[in-house]
Amino acid sequence: MKKFIYIFAVMVFTLISCETNITEIMDENPDINLSYPIENRGIRPVILGEKKKNPYTIENMKAALDSLKAYPENLDGCLKAPSLVNDIEITTTDLYVRFLPQDSAQFKKLMTDTTLTLFDFPLDYEIIQTGEYYQDPTVAGDYTWLYTRVSKDYVFPKDIRYEILEELFIMENSPYYSEEIVDETSILKAKSIYKTGMNDLLRTIEAIAFFNSGYQYGKIKDEIAQSGMQKLKVAIKKTFLWKTWYEYNYYPSGHINVKSSHAMNSKGKVTLNTTLNDVPVKGIKVHFWDGFFKWNSAYTDSAGYYESKINYNNDLYYDLYFMGKNENNSWSLDKVILGGLCVWVQKLSLGSGRESNNGYSTTIDASSGGWSACITNNAFYEYMTVCDNEKITRPDEELRVALRDATGSSSAPLLAHCML
Repeated sequence: MKKFIYIFAVMVFTLISCETNITEIMDENPDINLSYPIENRGIRPVILGEKKKNPYTIENMKAALDSLKAYPENLDGCLKAPSLVNDIEITTTDLYVRFLPQDSAQFKKLMTDTTLTLFDFPLDYEIIQTGEYYQDPTVAGDYTWLYTRVSKDYVFPKDIRYEILEELFIMENSPYYSEEIVDETSILKAKSIYKTGMNDLLRTIEAIAFFNSGYQYGKIKDEIAQSGMQKLKVAIKKTFLWKTWYEYNYYPSGHINVKSSHAMNSKGKVTLNTTLNDVPVKGIKVHFWDGFFKWNSAYTDSAGYYESKINYNNDLYYDLYFMGKNENNSWSLDKVILGGLCVWVQKLSLGSGRESNNGYSTTIDASSGGWSACITNNAFYEYMTVCDNEKITRPDEELRVALRDATGSSSAPLLAHCML
């Protein structure tokens, strides 16, 4: 244990030294341009607008299927096998729910449930401003409602308050969907006895449900089309009645960098610069969300590159969750509040659907509210590289790290997790 504590004391010292170096560089070079459109801002709240119409409800999905059945003469423009419209039944696959923890034990229980992806704001409202936190104005106390989508068979904890808000039909979770993508962060997908023609029908039903709810679907933006969409797998033009759209498989990807004077290559060689340069944020979790009930995530590699393992047809929201990973080692950077209480992992909202499903690339600036977390994450990732190169045993595989919020430069491991 003494060795373990010493290891992380060195890491914290390195981090503090790094930020001190950044400050000196900025003082000596006042003309350095640190302005970025979003990534230089501080931590801010989510601001919601009006409640949205939810295309994924059972009612809206059934209405979409009924629309297809009502115009059989128009099905050739959108379906490979039009006769399949009579072979499908829309039933509940998922539930839109919310939880309200009453104390830290309940909060931790929810946060450590690996089957849940939790949002602290409702998923069926317009987002006027993306941000890092939301507090429901109707809730008093230290905790707020937490929203998510769960399987219809999910067993709710008996001691935590919850509400079922709506029943959903998510095509990837239906028995008709035939593809299966193996990824621990992906939407669960089941194998099916049906052929790929049923997948085609499911995607068309989803598109019609979006149109009926007043939204676009499968629109390739001009700037994306001009870029060539390197990750574009399939593009099929479809038409039904007055609507024309593209059904395509596109896997969002990009690079996440951070401004730093410190850089380490894959062999562990360290370079210290006298200017701020772009270096990759390594092994960080990038989260994708379609604004309703589909999401997944991917980790950046040593070059800061990420790529989603599932595809999207609509604009996305991108967030950095400060959960790092280097091979078998993982860590979470927990927010420190109230003089020492460590709560949910820190995150940084990168932006909304303006980047569409073409992916998102950015550089986190030294004046950003997420800069300290990016630098700390790299310190942990690179320490694992040092361990490998110097033949030092890596620390415990799962670590929780207490990181001071916003402008803080200090961090420390939560050793209780390591003494189990």
